[in-house]
Formats: sequence, structure tokens, C-alpha cells
Amino acid sequence: IFEFGKIYKRNLVATKATGVKNYFEEKHLAIFTTGKMNVENWNSNDIKADFFAVKGFVESIIKRLGINRKDINMVESRSDDFAYTFNYVVNDTVVISIGEVSKKLLKAFDIKQRIYVADFNWDKVINLVPKHDITYKPISKFPAVRRDLALIVDKAVTFESLKKIAFNAERKILKEVGIFDIYQGDKIPEGKKSYALSFILLDENKTLTDKIIDKAMKRIQQALEKEVGAQLR
Repeated sequence: IFEFGKIYKRNLVATKATGVKNYFEEKHLAIFTTGKMNVENWNSNDIKADFFAVKGFVESIIKRLGINRKDINMVESRSDDFAYTFNYVVNDTVVISIGEVSKKLLKAFDIKQRIYVADFNWDKVINLVPKHDITYKPISKFPAVRRDLALIVDKAVTFESLKKIAFNAERKILKEVGIFDIYQGDKIPEGKKSYALSFILLDENKTLTDKIIDKAMKRIQQALEKEVGAQLR
């Protein structure tokens, strides 16, 4: 489900204003997902809502609005209302937040299933929409290749730092770094967490060979291990 409307916040900056003048309003879009994602069918398995489902909605909206994804950083954050949360940040300003509602908050409302949320600060998101004419770039004639790594890292290590290290290690053919699983708990050492990352590799001038791909992934893996102690799971 989703809701699109106004929210009201207190102005935390020192001001002499009182009453209504001490508050301001923002337009927000909130998306909530929980339970089954598909209609029951004899020839398909149930698909349950998860963090990556709501992240997919967010990424689709960003793409549909024509916003340059490279201008947005994805930064881990902490909140009492969320089990975990990520902020989409532009120039130190949070424009979108996504995460899983905390068990404590679910219990307070007697909710027994997991809920995932995306919150768009719509005013700030709309300001990112390009105001210039749309430009086009020919699709590459050569196929992109995906490789995945499951890594165990310290809890303090962020996805954004891993992404930065990867791009520094492979500047030529690495095009995208994504995250498709986060795990903490059983079989993961204390103080650690597991990230499953995807890497999209592409050379727009030729087809990538296994040898080139393996060398690139080895550079990325070694850089992650050296800089943040990342270990393959």
C-alpha cells in the first residue's frame, strides 16, 4: 500500500516563532509492503515481501523520474523505529529512507508479520528531477556480465564504503554495484554481518572474456579484503 500527503514537523532551528509558525510541512510518499507479493497460483511459489522488494519500488520510481542514480548515495542509518534502515542521500540531505520496522514497534501495535517501509521526501525528490531535455545514449552492442560476492564484514562497515572501494579497484569495466542480501545472526561471528553484493561489468567496445572478468573480480576482492578486512562467506 502507499500514501501520498503532507506531514508536519517542528522547526528544530532556534527561532522566536511560537504556535503554528514553529512548524513546517513537507509532502511525503510512503510505501508499505508485507506478507505475500503474488496472487496464489498452483504453478508458482509464494513470494514474500522483503527489504529488497521495497528497495526495488524505490529504484523504479527514481528511474521513472529520470533522476541520475549516480548522484545519490545509499548510507546505512540507525533508528529506534527500524530493525535496520538505509538513507538515500544527496549533498548530505536525506531524500528517501527505506527499512524494516522494528520488532518493538510491531509489538506495540500487535502486528505479527514483518513490514518494510520506504519514505520519500517528495519535495526534495522532485527537486532532483532533471529540468533539461532528455538525452539518449545508444545501448551497448556487447553484453553486461554479473558476478556476486557474499562477504562477511564488521558491523560498522557500510555498503557505500564497499561500493567506493570496488569502483576504486576497477575503474574501467565496473558499471554498477548492488546489494541483494543482508544477514546477521546464526553462523555469523559476533560483531560481524554478511553482505551479498552484485557487480555489473561491461566493456562497450568488446565482449568480456572470463579471463578479464576474473582479473577484475580478483582486484575488487583483494581491495575489499585489504581495506576493510572483508572475507568471502
